[in-house]
Amino acid sequence: MPIPVCGLFLFSAMVAPPQSSGNASGKFTVGDKSTELRYVRAREGKDPFDSTKQQIRVILSDAPISDNDMEDPFALSDGAQAGKLHAVEVVLSLDGEPTGGSLYHQAFGPGHVTVSGMHIFDRKTLDDKTLAGRLYMKEPSDFMDTTFVYDATFTTALEHEPKPAGRGRPSSPNTMPCAATTWLPSSVFRRRKE
Repeated sequence: MPIPVCGLFLFSAMVAPPQSSGNASGKFTVGDKSTELRYVRAREGKDPFDSTKQQIRVILSDAPISDNDMEDPFALSDGAQAGKLHAVEVVLSLDGEPTGGSLYHQAFGPGHVTVSGMHIFDRKTLDDKTLAGRLYMKEPSDFMDTTFVYDATFTTALEHEPKPAGRGRPSSPNTMPCAATTWLPSSVFRRRKE
């Protein structure tokens, strides 16, 4: 029986290591504890509240951000609640204006708090491929008596939201084309001995 090669590719994609497409340098302070912000990812995609608009999500963190973290709406909160991640997410318009954001830290009950009005973006580069600059707050703010402030510079590739496969439905192993497997040598296909 042939080995399903598509399944092998899907399995290798599921166990891929965390991705981080850029470098950051800065601090995120919550209460009296500071965390170094060393990783950044930025992705352009649809605004979840207005599908006619695009936005850019920028995530600065102390740990690498995986593709799953970028796609799962609960992954960052879960990581923060467990104390494994401390991150600042800022949403930018396509012309670089901050429109809102979230802070991920175990000090905030569910692992995050949504905040707006205090984010500042000093743009260095904003084009179809690269996002660079400084994201910061002029002064500390607070949420339920917990103070917070952040300041970081960064450079990263600007990712683009993956397009859904066919008519908006995610692909599955049964429907995914496996054209990429045609170059594999025949030795990849082994038959089980009965």
